[in-house]
Amino acid sequence: MGAIYSLISLAFLLSSNVCGLFNFIISEIFMFSIYIFANCIRSGLSIAISIIISLISCLTINIIIYEIIYKRISRSKNIKKNSLIIVLSISYLAQEIFNFLFGNNPTVMPGIFAGSNNLFFLNMENSIFIVLSVSFIVILSIYFLVQNTKMGQTYRAVSENSDAVELLGINVYKIIIIFFSVCGLLASCAGFLYSISFRIVDPYVGLSIGMRSYIATIVSGMKSIVSAVISSLCIALLEVFLKKYFSNTLADIFIFSIFTMYLLINKKFSQNGDKC
Repeated sequence: MGAIYSLISLAFLLSSNVCGLFNFIISEIFMFSIYIFANCIRSGLSIAISIIISLISCLTINIIIYEIIYKRISRSKNIKKNSLIIVLSISYLAQEIFNFLFGNNPTVMPGIFAGSNNLFFLNMENSIFIVLSVSFIVILSIYFLVQNTKMGQTYRAVSENSDAVELLGINVYKIIIIFFSVCGLLASCAGFLYSISFRIVDPYVGLSIGMRSYIATIVSGMKSIVSAVISSLCIALLEVFLKKYFSNTLADIFIFSIFTMYLLINKKFSQNGDKC
């Protein structure tokens, strides 16, 4: 789960830095990608084609959401004051639309990449190996994009002061669209990895994973990719430990209690609630 939390957390991080708003609909896009991939596989399409369809669908949806919703919110000071309520409402609406289209009952995922292989004297399931390998490559690619490319340098400048960057003649809108596209791809990738890791998928799992990824993003300070990944892994390890030795309910209570105390103690959030 740590790998999936990391990908969703990076999507939250990139979208919040580039336009100043948390894109909570990422968690629903993640859920949407799981069902799109599963339905493509059931219809007889190959794994590669199913992945491509899922990626393109999620990328397109995220761009449309920005054009219709986030673009207007970010440009209007009056609307931006209530941005958190608006974004949460839109996320809830997206979840209900999803349930209307696909139903609200748990669904069985197609069993692909079943079995296991020996890797360096370790017997590892194929799905686990794919999750670890793909997530590592994707996270490394995002880090390289942000830290070692001209596009990444512009992204970092926009996240610091978009108005100043625009005065320099840089097309801020283009940067936002590119990184919102990347966020859609991250959500789709996370959905694919989740679909090959679990046979039974609950339609509300997007909200559950989205909240934990959101916590990881906030705790990381919303600036560093490395911090976001480390926070995601720590939350996943803590969750596994609590669920194994205590209970699922206690794990949720403990994680959200720690998050609440962090927000109350951290001066950055206690003095400026809008940033949350």
